[in-house]
Amino acid sequence: MYTSNFHSNSEFSMKSLRLRFHRTYNGYKCVFNKIFIFAAFALTIQYYALWKDFRSLNERNTQMDYKSHEDILSHTIMGIKTFNRPHCLLKLMKSLEMYAPYLNVLILDDSKPDLQLNTRLLQETFTNHNGIIEVINFNNPLGIGKGRNILVNKAKGLGYKYLLVSDDDYEITSSKIVENLAKVILREKADIVSVRRDDVWYREKKRVITKPDRSAGVMTIMNGELKIFPNVSKIGPDLTIESKKHGCINTDLAQQFFLAKIKTLVNNPWDDNLIDNDHYDFLVQNKNSRIIACLKLPVFHDKTFCPTATTSFINGKKFEFSSSKDLYQKIRDDNSLKSLKYLMNKHDLTSIYGESGLVTERKNGEIMNNDKSSEVYPMYKIAKNNINSTWISLLQFVNSKYSVSDQKYYSKDERQVCNRHRCNQYLSFKFRSTHSKKCPVY
Repeated sequence: MYTSNFHSNSEFSMKSLRLRFHRTYNGYKCVFNKIFIFAAFALTIQYYALWKDFRSLNERNTQMDYKSHEDILSHTIMGIKTFNRPHCLLKLMKSLEMYAPYLNVLILDDSKPDLQLNTRLLQETFTNHNGIIEVINFNNPLGIGKGRNILVNKAKGLGYKYLLVSDDDYEITSSKIVENLAKVILREKADIVSVRRDDVWYREKKRVITKPDRSAGVMTIMNGELKIFPNVSKIGPDLTIESKKHGCINTDLAQQFFLAKIKTLVNNPWDDNLIDNDHYDFLVQNKNSRIIACLKLPVFHDKTFCPTATTSFINGKKFEFSSSKDLYQKIRDDNSLKSLKYLMNKHDLTSIYGESGLVTERKNGEIMNNDKSSEVYPMYKIAKNNINSTWISLLQFVNSKYSVSDQKYYSKDERQVCNRHRCNQYLSFKFRSTHSKKCPVY
């Protein structure tokens, strides 16, 4: 009996051990499976994140591959669209020869044949310009939008990553201007970086330089109204100290002299149908792009001389063209209202409040331009000579035609602008009571 009991007990204990082993093994197996599944899931997420980061690096136009502004400039070409203003183009090219002779320049000229400049003429005139100069000539006017898009696509086809865009009536004023634009676009990972525009007038043979407070600003569209609040910074990522030294701020508004990533210009192009008045549409298309304006980087904008000149002396050569002002202005005026009508229909706008006080309204299908600076911004002229530009911008904001009875009609940009500058601390009681305006609470 003892032997059988021993065998039965040992057999029972072996079965118990096997059962315990299987239970333990299955338990560990379940745990290992869970750990494996969790690890596989974690690795999948990690690899997806790495893939996404890698793709985003490619989508940022290989900007992070550039270690310095010299790398940026080596992948930059300048694009100039010119029309019936040869003396303006010559002045711009002279300033490039003086301050940025390393730049490659691509010019699209669709002027009248007797007002056109060609590649050979410019190369022979600007012999100290080390970069390539190429002129694309068209016998028929293309319009500003289509012309600029051709320049963008040409630059992209040549392998460039950045385009320095300029109208023909600008002049750079320092060798540091273009270099600093490249530094800012690299440092801030921006899409577009623009300058401050200083208007140059010639009055009684004297050169007068004015600095309009509208090289930057915030743009809003609501209830069929496009409004621009000049000289106000847009809420956005904080800029570096180095960029702030150049007066750089986040903005929706940029002057038509700027450095931009070509991919941004390809994804948000100019409208080919806009022969004139293209800039607002372009800025609306780029509302979500990172735009920075550097208000301590000035360029000259010639308002009187080059559009009216008949003779220019450049590098010892004399250039004579019949005055193109009347011809240029007539064509521009003819196309302006057509382009404005197209622009307002495209974005379903009833009015455009420009940064200078010019108001464009659409009534019964007709477009009207009116200078309503005293009506839209009633305190602007009174304050202009006495208060700084920030104050003026606040007055412009408060005197806008937006309803302040319900704050939900304010866009996020407007609420943030008002809150940032604490309008109520600036506005006097008399001003508020007279116009029944106050800043929305944010």
